Amino acid sequence: MPRRAPPKPPPRSRAIIGWLSLSFVVPFIAILILYSRSIPLGQGYFLYRWSPVRELRAPAAVWIAPVIALACGAVWLATRKSITARRGAVALFLASLVAAAAWAWLAPPQAMTQQMFNLTSPSSDGAFLIEAGKVRSMSRYLSEFPSMLSRETIEAMGGTRVLSNPPGMTVFAYNAVQPGSTAAWVEQALLEG
Repeated sequence: MPRRAPPKPPPRSRAIIGWLSLSFVVPFIAILILYSRSIPLGQGYFLYRWSPVRELRAPAAVWIAPVIALACGAVWLATRKSITARRGAVALFLASLVAAAAWAWLAPPQAMTQQMFNLTSPSSDGAFLIEAGKVRSMSRYLSEFPSMLSRETIEAMGGTRVLSNPPGMTVFAYNAVQPGSTAAWVEQALLEG
């Protein structure tokens, strides 16, 4: 009886790569079209303007590409069978997390000013710090949070950040600003820049 050739495995599907690519390209094209026609994003109270400092932001945005490459390399290594490759994937993934955090902190123009604005603005993460400043007892705040949602207004809160999120960020902000809850060297680094 003649030997049969071993069956060939079916070729790998490119469907996932194709759909992921489309999920990036199509929204990006839509945003470029809206930008070229000066159509703002959002409506009414939630109107987002196009950045007036895009010439300053664009060069810094390019530096996220190597960070993305690190993360992609980590995913690729994680699919290998070798334990060494998998350990390398963990190391590469951690390196990409550190690089992404550094990029997010340093990429905006006048990074420290931008970050302080974000951390103190009621329309951004500052809303949680403002809310945390009102908290005297965290257990009481958490138990009264649902009723607070029904009685507070957007105008009184200065925005919808706290009203549209679960209380977790306020809890985080509360714990971060409590005296003695942050290591002294972290506080000094944040204050001195």
